[in-house]
Amino acid sequence: MLLGSRRSVTVSPEQMNQVMGSQEARAATADLKNFATGGATIVVSQVED
Repeated sequence: MLLGSRRSVTVSPEQMNQVMGSQEARAATADLKNFATGGATIVVSQVED
């Protein structure tokens, strides 16, 4: 489950790995320091039903 901006999206672990390995995801995480000056915490978790 991805959480962000008050919404959640359920994806498989394979989809998450694919998305987080994309050029866009790498650029976004590298850019955090430019706007999250107080720090940022990114939490990724698998939720089992």
